[in-house]
Amino acid sequence: MTILPILALCAAVVAHPSEPPIVQRIQAQAMQPAPVLEYSPGPASQPAAELRAWLSEQEARDPKPMLRLPVVLSFAADTLPSIERAWIGVLPQAPEGAVLLRLDDSALGVSLLDRARELCAPGATTCALWLDGTPGSLLPLLLPAVPGAPPVFAVRGVHGLIAPGDEIRAYVQQ
Repeated sequence: MTILPILALCAAVVAHPSEPPIVQRIQAQAMQPAPVLEYSPGPASQPAAELRAWLSEQEARDPKPMLRLPVVLSFAADTLPSIERAWIGVLPQAPEGAVLLRLDDSALGVSLLDRARELCAPGATTCALWLDGTPGSLLPLLLPAVPGAPPVFAVRGVHGLIAPGDEIRAYVQQ
């Protein structure tokens, strides 16, 4: 009994030598352009108190707002490179009161560290990137919110290096 549906499918494929419908749907979806995300500007990275208030306001409106933030990565100087610290801004040293972040890159197919290696100058101790993401961890058991620790930012995309002339502020997706 189970062979009849298989034979019917084979007959349909032989009768219609084009791709099976599922392949056609996948190809059609792959050919769709990615949607262009629109962002509204928020506050500058300094003063930090204004930025913290704005971030809290965005989370109150939507628990997982998509943000684009200017983030500085500070690399550990040991033999195994890693991201030691991260903060919102562009200064090579975190200013007093800067918004520090713990980064969750589990949504990226290629780790944030590997992407930073591709974009940042070789041997750099810090690198400023535009990161897209949402507040909170995607894997709360592995990277939980900890009272007193910097908040977690789930990185969903690396938009690129912060270029001279870029307006250094937070952005929220419209």
